[in-house]
Amino acid sequence: MINEHDLNSSVILKGKHSDVRHFLKQADVFVSSSINEGMPMALVEAMAMALPVLGSDIPGISYVLNDFKEYLFRLDGKDELSSKIEAIYNMSVSERKKIGDQMRDYCINNLSMQRFMER
Repeated sequence: MINEHDLNSSVILKGKHSDVRHFLKQADVFVSSSINEGMPMALVEAMAMALPVLGSDIPGISYVLNDFKEYLFRLDGKDELSSKIEAIYNMSVSERKKIGDQMRDYCINNLSMQRFMER
């Protein structure tokens, strides 16, 4: 698909990595397009690193993005997802940082191990 759409200069497949923090630090947005998810830890990890995230509107992801419903997209909503990615891409660095910081704060206040244990 990458070759078919001439995306070789834009898309690089890196394979499996146990520590992805250096990749997340370079990203503008994290997209989780799962069709089935329990607790989406990759999504939570991206949020914890203050990275804006988008996720498919399925039970596990919608639970994590409960306070950020505008960042959910329908599984069959490729145009919706494309628009959301483009909107984040076109934001200023400070706007993306503000969203990322809000998501990080939400993680700390609602999704930390301490918070789970308290509940």
